[in-house]
Amino acid sequence: MGCGIADFGMLCALGTSVSSCATALFSERLPQLSHRTVVGGRRVPVFEVSDIPTLPMAFGNYDCRNNRLAFGCYRQIEHTVARYIKGIDAKRVGVVLGSSTSGLDASEAAFQLQKRTGAYPEKYSFHTQHAMGSLPRFIAALCGAKGPVYTISTACSSAAKAMMSAKGLIDANICDVVITGGVDALCDLTVNGFAALGQLSDSRTNPLSINRCGLNIGEGGALFVLTKEESPIYLLGGGESMDAYHMSAPHPEGVGAALAMTRALENAGVSPESVAYVNLHGTATKANDAMEIKAVHRVTPHAKVSSSKPFLGHCLGAAGALETAVCCISLCDNPGRLPAHIFDGELDPDLPPVPLALPQNVERPQNGEDYCYLCNSFAFGGNNCTLVLGPGKGGLR
Repeated sequence: MGCGIADFGMLCALGTSVSSCATALFSERLPQLSHRTVVGGRRVPVFEVSDIPTLPMAFGNYDCRNNRLAFGCYRQIEHTVARYIKGIDAKRVGVVLGSSTSGLDASEAAFQLQKRTGAYPEKYSFHTQHAMGSLPRFIAALCGAKGPVYTISTACSSAAKAMMSAKGLIDANICDVVITGGVDALCDLTVNGFAALGQLSDSRTNPLSINRCGLNIGEGGALFVLTKEESPIYLLGGGESMDAYHMSAPHPEGVGAALAMTRALENAGVSPESVAYVNLHGTATKANDAMEIKAVHRVTPHAKVSSSKPFLGHCLGAAGALETAVCCISLCDNPGRLPAHIFDGELDPDLPPVPLALPQNVERPQNGEDYCYLCNSFAFGGNNCTLVLGPGKGGLR
C-alpha cells in the first residue's frame, strides 16, 4: 500500500504550521508579497517567510536561513519522530531531503563580507552552513539518525525525488523510518537567475491564464515522517522521467511530464480513473503551463486540477515537499476540500480542457478510499517527478 506518512510539518509564506496553512488555504487567503531588487534595479515580488525560528545554541554551527526554515518544520514533527524511532536501531533511521541551493544565502553574505573586508565571517563554515549535505546532517543531528543521510538536488524536482528515494529505502528494508521532504531559502542567486531567464512576473503569479507572464520565487519547506506503519496518508508511489529536451525549457508537448505521470500511476498500482485531483507544477510561465496541461489532459483528463503557486510561490527545491503537504492537508480534510485554483479567471483558450478546482472549496469525489492525488514537480533539463498520494485510516496523530 505504499509508505505511510505518519506526520508532517511545513513553513512557508502561507503559514508557519500545518493548521495555519490549512486555514489560509481553505479560506483562499493569499499571503502578502514582499519585494526583492535584482541586478539592474528591478524590484520583483517574492513569497518571503517573515517568522523564522533561531537554532538552539548547541546547533549554532549549522546556522543559516535554510536550516532555520528546516528547524521550523522539524519542531512540528519532533514528538512524532521521537515516538517512531524509540527502540529502533538508529542505523535504521534515515534522512533524505531535497534542496536546490541549501545554505547559499550564508555563503552570499560571507562572500560580500570578504569582498569588503578581506576576511570571511569568523563563524562561517561552508561544510555546515552551505554544502548540500548540511541540511540532512542538521536534521539527523537533531533526531539522532545514523542511517542513510543525503540530499537530492535536481532543481525544482528535488524534494519530490527525495521523497521517492526515501520510500525506496523503506521498500528495500534499509530503513524503518525516514524523515524526508525539502527546504529552500530565498537568495540572490536564484532570484537573479530566474530574472535573467525572463521568467519572473512583476505581479502575483497567474497560472493557466491567457495573461500569465511568469513566476514568483518563494521559500520554505516541509518535512514528513515516512514509515512502514499504518498511517493517515500514504505515499503510494511515484514516477520519474528525464527527457533532456532543453537545458531550461520543457518539451512543448509534455512528453516527459506525461511519462512521469504514467509511470507514477503504474508504480502505485492505480488507474487514471482513480485520480481525483492533480496538484500542478503550475508555474504560470508560458511554456510550463502549456506543456503540463497537455500532459494532464492526455493522462488524467477527468481529474480536477489546481496550482498551489499563488499560495506558496515557486519554492524551487522545496516545491514538491510543500505541494505534497498541501495535498496531505486536503486528504485529511473532512468533507475533503480541494486546494482552489486562484487566477484572474481568464483561462488560456489554447490549453486543452481540464476541470479546474475553482474557488469556494470544491470537494473531491466521495469514492470511499478508492481515489488518489497526483503531485507534479518538473525541473530544468526535463528532470520530472510525479508523486501519488492516497488516504489512510483516521486523522493525523
